[in-house]
Amino acid sequence: MAKSLLEALVRVIWDASVTVEILLLLQKQRLRFLELLKIYSPLFNEGESSKMPTKEETEQSLTERIEEVEEFQAAKEEVLSFSRMCDLIQPGKI
Repeated sequence: MAKSLLEALVRVIWDASVTVEILLLLQKQRLRFLELLKIYSPLFNEGESSKMPTKEETEQSLTERIEEVEEFQAAKEEVLSFSRMCDLIQPGKI
């Protein structure tokens, strides 16, 4: 069961359909996840017709997904800051 869950997680990281919540959890537990991946990655291709990404490819995809989330969070903060500044501006007379 753990192997199939790990395989599913690798697939969603690889195809960029991973949720933000899972990605934030992986960001916090990155080293443990990569250690687990190192242990299980040789088992992924045993008896399967579909090729699973390698550990290195998965690590690269994870890094890219984390960078995307960080960029999104930075943009979100900028928009929120701009929105708060706009709220401070009092309407003028026309």
